[in-house]
Amino acid sequence: MHFSLEKAKVDYEVVSAFDINPIANSVYRHNFPSVNVVQRNIEALSLNYYEKLNADLWTMSPPCQPRGSDDPRSKSFLFLVDLLGKLKNKPSFIVLENVAGFEKSDSRKLLLTQLVDQGFSYEEYILNPIQFGYPNSRTRYYLIASRDNSRILKNDLFNPNNCEFLHTIDGIDMISPVHSNSVQSLESNVSVSKKIDFEKSLWKDDFSHQISDFLDDLDQDKFKKYSISQKLLDSHGYVFDVVMPSSRRSCCFTKGYYHYNQGTGSVLQISGTVGVDIQTSENTRYFTEYEIARLLGFPEKFNFIEKLEPEMLSQNCLVTLKQRYRLLGNSLSVVVVSNLFKHLFLS
Repeated sequence: MHFSLEKAKVDYEVVSAFDINPIANSVYRHNFPSVNVVQRNIEALSLNYYEKLNADLWTMSPPCQPRGSDDPRSKSFLFLVDLLGKLKNKPSFIVLENVAGFEKSDSRKLLLTQLVDQGFSYEEYILNPIQFGYPNSRTRYYLIASRDNSRILKNDLFNPNNCEFLHTIDGIDMISPVHSNSVQSLESNVSVSKKIDFEKSLWKDDFSHQISDFLDDLDQDKFKKYSISQKLLDSHGYVFDVVMPSSRRSCCFTKGYYHYNQGTGSVLQISGTVGVDIQTSENTRYFTEYEIARLLGFPEKFNFIEKLEPEMLSQNCLVTLKQRYRLLGNSLSVVVVSNLFKHLFLS
C-alpha cells in the first residue's frame, strides 16, 4: 500500500502501519525506517487510540476469509467495520484489497452496510495486473470508499447482494480483452460484468510487457540457487506452469511458492521451447524473489532485510528465501492499487 501511494505520486504521510507478522514488519521497517510500525492485534487497541491517530485514509488487506465472518481470521476486519460506527474522527477514505471471492462473503455485506450508514460512497472492482501490461495474473477484489463530498463514487443503488463489479478504472489507460463478455451499464456507462474471466480471456499482447522485462541477469552460481532439481522435474515437472522470457503471462504467485509445486506460481524455462524441449535443471528455475516483486509492481529500491532484529524472532533470525516467497504471496499488486489511488485522489 505504501509503495502504491508512492507510485501514484499522492501527497501523503503514513501515521502508522499495522501487522502482526514480525517478519513482515521487519521488512517494512527496513524499507520505511521513519514510519511507526505497530505489531499488535488491532482489536486490542482502544477507541481513544484510533481517535488520536485521526487518519484521513485507511488502507487494508485483511486475511483471506473463506468462511466469511465466522472465520476466526475475520476478527480484526470486523473490529474495524464496527469501529467505523463509533469513531468521531472517521477516515475520509478507505481502500481495501482481498482475494476474488470476498465479494460473495457476508463480511463484504457487513462492510457495505456500515459504509452506507456512515455516509460513504464507494466503488467495487475485480481487476488483474494483466490489464495494466504486467505479465502476471492476480485477480483480486478491490474497494475504494469516500466520505468526501467532493469525491462521490458510483454506488448509485446500494445492494449488498449485487455481484457486478467494475473492471475498468475511469481515466486510467488499461488493456481490454480481445473477447469479453462485459456489458455496458446504462446508468454509469462503465463496463461491468459477472462473467469476465481473466484466466481464459484473450488479451492484446502487443500492449503487454514480456516477462523478460522483469528478470534478473543471474550468473551460474545464482542460477543454481533457484534451479529446480532434475529429480523434481522428472517426477513432478508435469504439474508446473512453465513460462518463457518471451511470455506475456504468468500464474499468480502464492505463499506456497518454492515449497509446493502445483498451483503456487509459474516457473521459468530459460532456453528452448516449452512443451518441445526437455526441461532440465540447467534451463528451468524458480523466479527469484525480486523478479516476483517487480511483477507485482514493486520499485527497484525495494529490498529484503537479511536478518531480523534478535528480539523480533526467538529462533531463526534469518529472512529465508521461503519466508520471502511467503511474504510476496501474501502481498498485493502495487501497480493495480496505485491506479486506484490515482483515480481516488488525482482524477
